[in-house]
Amino acid sequence: DVTELHQVRQALQTVNRTQAAMLDNELIGIVRLKDRRAVWCNRALAEVFGYGPGELDGQPARLLYLDDASYEALGAAAYPELSAGRPYRTQLRMRRRDGSVIWVDMSGAMVSPEQGESMWMMLDITTMKEHAERVQRAAHHDALTGLPNRSLLSERLEHALTHGRSLNTLVAVCLLDLDGFKAVTDQHGHAAGDELLQVIARRLQDGVRGHDTVARQGGDEFVLLLTRLQNRQECGQILSRLLASVAEPVPLPQGATARVSASIGIAYAPDDARDAEALLKLADRAMYDVKRGGKNAFVDSGVTH
Repeated sequence: DVTELHQVRQALQTVNRTQAAMLDNELIGIVRLKDRRAVWCNRALAEVFGYGPGELDGQPARLLYLDDASYEALGAAAYPELSAGRPYRTQLRMRRRDGSVIWVDMSGAMVSPEQGESMWMMLDITTMKEHAERVQRAAHHDALTGLPNRSLLSERLEHALTHGRSLNTLVAVCLLDLDGFKAVTDQHGHAAGDELLQVIARRLQDGVRGHDTVARQGGDEFVLLLTRLQNRQECGQILSRLLASVAEPVPLPQGATARVSASIGIAYAPDDARDAEALLKLADRAMYDVKRGGKNAFVDSGVTH
């Protein structure tokens, strides 16, 4: 039947055109692998990774991974799933031809178990990931100084208290307020005050250890979370260095300089209190004792240094 044959041919042509349009789209990269080596890939995949037409043909998939560890980890996680007839999907960082790193959402399925061939679809989600990271950072960091804000400090303080109990070490919550900050803004303006806060934030960050936290409470008030302390003297040594660092002159725009000092109140866990709110209140009270006692010092359980 010529009419029926013509209809079948038209249907096959439609299927072929549809398949070609899907495979050769400009949005989703597609690659067919045999034993983790590219048999075929579409233009979108080559462009995502910065290669020209045909340059990835016959290349090992390892070429697109950051390192051997990520390549082997993906294989160990994915191929048992594919061999069982299940799809596998994940998001991971991969490497473009120029060495730059991108985030890729990838999904794979086995198309020929006998031949060891799998098909993978990949979508560049770098922009989406970067946006999510910016939103996440904005939610947990101070916009001016880049330091952790109250929200992130609260999380870290709870973690530090739990960790301190398990290690039987001290945790120090230190509330730091700058002395003379208002005089700087009155004389030089708010832009100079912002510059001063940024410099002080960097000095505080540089003066603590890697597992400690410096957070900004707001205004000219900071919180230092010092962890894994063996004794109070260890905390005192750190704070003495920070007082000296804060007191150094701060260059301001247009050649001016400013000098401030710091008043610091300390509360220790578990000695003084065991919960975050109580520790912050005790540290705040101690800090105001320093203010009344002459400033530029820290109070350790009622003893001024």
